[in-house]
Amino acid sequence: NENRFQYKWHWFWDTSTTEFGNNGTHGIDRVRWAMNKREHPVKVQCMGDFYVWDSDQEIPNIQTATYKYEDGTILEMEVRNIYSNREGNNWQGGSYLYGSKGWMFISHKEFFTYFGKDHKPGPSMTADDITTPKDKKVVQEFKGLDGPHLSNFIDCVRSGRWQDLNADILEGHMSTTIMHLGNIAYRTGRTLTFNPRSEKFINDDDANSYLTRKYRHPYVLPDKI
Repeated sequence: NENRFQYKWHWFWDTSTTEFGNNGTHGIDRVRWAMNKREHPVKVQCMGDFYVWDSDQEIPNIQTATYKYEDGTILEMEVRNIYSNREGNNWQGGSYLYGSKGWMFISHKEFFTYFGKDHKPGPSMTADDITTPKDKKVVQEFKGLDGPHLSNFIDCVRSGRWQDLNADILEGHMSTTIMHLGNIAYRTGRTLTFNPRSEKFINDDDANSYLTRKYRHPYVLPDKI
């Protein structure tokens, strides 16, 4: 069934974590890394729906979520696959960070910084045009992430040491959880309150029912790993 398999398994709840889990994880991972966030958010709300295409797709193709951390930091995530000017010069698919002195754009192969209300350019690097800014606080060489990710994985397989990983499995857990929380808020249709220490929703059995699945034997997960 071509509509259920090949790449299109992404479109159904039985086999999908939506585009949040498919592509959104990478963008949110960069933001969390830049913000030095190694904790879960405490509130989440999410809206979306399926638009434009004639299909029996179950998951939304437009999905937007807002998260709030205990310190008040706000994180936003949006994915979409309808028509846009993604091939144009004014479109930037990636991650944006906004602070009190300026803002920053970062993708898997470049970053740019801007300061003040006039958006004065600051340090920047791209994979195609490597620059070495005078500000020693930024990375001195940036060639894109794909190559280093693969090399690091292979090196760790050879060494057998998880300590050699650029990012251990907990980092993946933290970023992936954010996407799962957004999906659960979408499916319940409510703003949810999450306990980042117990990793449970507060006083919400309905939301907590989405935290795991009922697996059939022999494809089961142990209670403790």
